[in-house]
Amino acid sequence: MRTRNTCARAFSMIELVLVIAIIGILMGVVGWNMFGNVDKAAQKATESSMRTLGQGIKSYNIENSRTNPASLQVLIDAKIIDDNALVDGWDTAYFYNPAGIAGKEFTLISGGKDKTVGTEDDIDYWNLSKSN
Repeated sequence: MRTRNTCARAFSMIELVLVIAIIGILMGVVGWNMFGNVDKAAQKATESSMRTLGQGIKSYNIENSRTNPASLQVLIDAKIIDDNALVDGWDTAYFYNPAGIAGKEFTLISGGKDKTVGTEDDIDYWNLSKSN
């Protein structure tokens, strides 16, 4: 009677390394796509929030004898906007000036990714309005 050679087939070291490398590459691609879009998402959220704030300011202006609110907090107190609308996509407060500059009704600016007003990545409400 002949005995069977019962060896279990195992993965070779090369096969394991290749599988691990492929998984690593896939994780890198997924991570890049997910985290590469964080700034785009923050910018879109900021633009949307700024549009809401701008409409709230204009609405307040109409209801209050053509007077802009003294601060954005006034819009919350008047229940025109939610209290979570006072920060941009980078959790930084908006720069707001009710008097406006350069012939605009008011000034509403996000400092952008660097969180500093006056730099090139700023998002200005009036530039948003022009693009839509």
